[in-house]
Amino acid sequence: MMLQYWSTRRGVKGRFPSMLLAIAGLVLFGVSWGFFDCNNMPISCQITPPELRATG
Repeated sequence: MMLQYWSTRRGVKGRFPSMLLAIAGLVLFGVSWGFFDCNNMPISCQITPPELRATG
């Protein structure tokens, strides 16, 4: 009961830093996932034979 009262008293100000941290984390995750995806095919082309590259 007290926790519910405390969380409603904080309002938007209390949630802003955690929301900002979540958005920054998602942006960082998206950028790093993009770097991983763009490096995936050149690495697999070095390892696999040419006839199996399309299935990689």
